[in-house]
Amino acid sequence: MTSTNPPVTVEAISTTSRLPHRQHPDDAGYDLHANEAMTINVGATKLIRCGIRIAIPRGVVGFICPRSGLALKRGVTVLNGPGVIDPGFEDELGVVLINLGDRNFEVAVGDRIAPIAFVETAGVEGVSGLVG
Repeated sequence: MTSTNPPVTVEAISTTSRLPHRQHPDDAGYDLHANEAMTINVGATKLIRCGIRIAIPRGVVGFICPRSGLALKRGVTVLNGPGVIDPGFEDELGVVLINLGDRNFEVAVGDRIAPIAFVETAGVEGVSGLVG
């Protein structure tokens, strides 16, 4: 597949918002940051708002993935990982985290909570018929 690097537009919607960025130039994902502080109790699920709106072009999907360090060290992961952000999504971006660890997890404003990776999708049409 030939890539033309379609632009993804990101808008900060509060004064504490941080735009997604790569820690290293060759990273596949862009870090998403918490835009609110909260505690995720053991066994609890919370939506962490990122304070940004994102416009993904047609032919691209955003996958919100777990951070391996959070999963390994704290037992905190993206509940529906990877979360799918389709073109046309226009609300504030958030990450659904679940705490499967053995102690409460504190989220602070600005914490890296998950990466989002952008992947071009193939346009296919479903056809009815027999398989095999």
